[in-house]
Amino acid sequence: MSAHAESQSYPKPSLTADVVVIAPEVGVGGSGQGLQVLLIRRGKDPYQGSWALPGGFCDPGESVEQAAARELEEETGLRGVRLEQVYTFSEPGRDPRGWVVSVAHLALIPPRRLNEARAGDDAHEARWWPIRPLADLGYRLESETELAGRLAFDHDEVLRKALARLARDVDLFASDLLDERFTEADLARMRDLIEALGGGAP
Repeated sequence: MSAHAESQSYPKPSLTADVVVIAPEVGVGGSGQGLQVLLIRRGKDPYQGSWALPGGFCDPGESVEQAAARELEEETGLRGVRLEQVYTFSEPGRDPRGWVVSVAHLALIPPRRLNEARAGDDAHEARWWPIRPLADLGYRLESETELAGRLAFDHDEVLRKALARLARDVDLFASDLLDERFTEADLARMRDLIEALGGGAP
């Protein structure tokens, strides 16, 4: 059997790219009083109506980085954002549509770009959700009037991994969450915010 024929005989997973978009809260200045994550409300099954991270399937001939950038723009309107690969999620049963492997990415947005986010494609709504630290080193997603609840698929775990990565490399990433002009005090405050959310994550 040729190498090509042998490769065709193996079952193959579908490949997706998801993006965890983190930003300072709106209206709190350069360093911020908290961090928030951009979620979309899914417009179709599975998990229609549930909150999820932006993302979707890779097209043929497309890298996961290209798919992540395309899906982010299609579903939220954000473009030209630096993407950092975080983790590959391949747990069997993580997606009810079948065998799906997802490569998660982290995107950091400064305050000046917050208003660029808008729902598009199959996203019914796009919204920034404040991330509130809990005493057990976890977090909850809570607006003034609503709790996000459990996210679609395994996106709660994806978010935890991204926050852990952000905290682990806080010196590398903290300035990306600030506008171009910031003080050392702003940077120190941002480090504290990141470490409070990600320090206890796996």
